[in-house]
Amino acid sequence: MDKYTNKGLIAYARAMLEYHSPYWYGTYGQTATEALYEAKKRQYSSQYSKWSKESFTSQYGMKVHDCAGLIKGYLMSPCIDGNGIVTDPLKPSVYNSQYDWSANMMIQHCSETGDIKTIPEEEGLIVWKDGHVGIYDKNGYVIEERGHSYGTVRTRLADRPFVKWGRLSVIEYIKDPVPTPAPSGSISMPTLKKGDKKDEVTLFQMCMNDLGYKDQDRKALVVDGSMGGRSIYVLNLFKADNGLPVNGICDDATWQKILHKRYK
Repeated sequence: MDKYTNKGLIAYARAMLEYHSPYWYGTYGQTATEALYEAKKRQYSSQYSKWSKESFTSQYGMKVHDCAGLIKGYLMSPCIDGNGIVTDPLKPSVYNSQYDWSANMMIQHCSETGDIKTIPEEEGLIVWKDGHVGIYDKNGYVIEERGHSYGTVRTRLADRPFVKWGRLSVIEYIKDPVPTPAPSGSISMPTLKKGDKKDEVTLFQMCMNDLGYKDQDRKALVVDGSMGGRSIYVLNLFKADNGLPVNGICDDATWQKILHKRYK
C-alpha cells in the first residue's frame, strides 16, 4: 500500500504550480489530449462550453487537474516512494476508484476538521468551501486549481472564501523538524550531502525557497526531501554568497548561516 504524507502532497502541489498545470474539470492528472477533451466535454457539457475549444487544444500534452483532482493526482500517482514523495510528478496519474472524491467528499474523508479561522500552520492540510478545495501551503498561502482561466495558482488564504480546513484520513501529517539546541547553545543539525533523503533536506529546501534562491533553471526547489543535483546547485550558491567552502556539503557552519538568515 502506498504511503501518503502531507510533505508529499504539498511537494506535488508545488511541482504542479511550477509546471503551471491547467485546470480541466473532471480530471485528476491525466495528459490532455483530443480524446480526453471530447470525453470530458460530453460528460460535463456545461463546464466545457464556457470556453473555446482553442483554450483547451493549446494545452494538449500537459498534465491537467481540477480542484479535487490536484489532490487525487497525488493519491493516484503511480510513482510514490516510501516517504510519500512523487518521484516523477509529470507522469500521468492512474485512476483509482478508492480516491475518486469530489471536493465535498474530500472534507467528508477528513479525520479532523475545523473552522478556517483556526487553521494550524501545517502544510498539506486541505482547505474547503462548498464545491471547491485547495491545499494549504504555508505562511497564509494556498495552492489550488482555481478554474480554467487560472490553472494552478498560489493565493492568499485571507483573500479566498474557504470556510473549513481538514486533515485527510489517508494522509500521514508530519511536522517540520525543529532544530534542537546543542549544549553550547548552537543548533545541532545533521550534515547533508548529495543523495540524502531525510526530513532535514525538506527543511533545507524550504529555507532556500524562502530566502529566494533558484536552481539552474531559475526555478524554486521542489520540496521533496531528496538532496538531488538542483538542491546541491542551490546549496553551493548559498555557500558562495556567505563565504563558505563551495563543496556541495551542508555542514554545521552552513546550517548556522541558513537558520540565522531564515529565522532571524
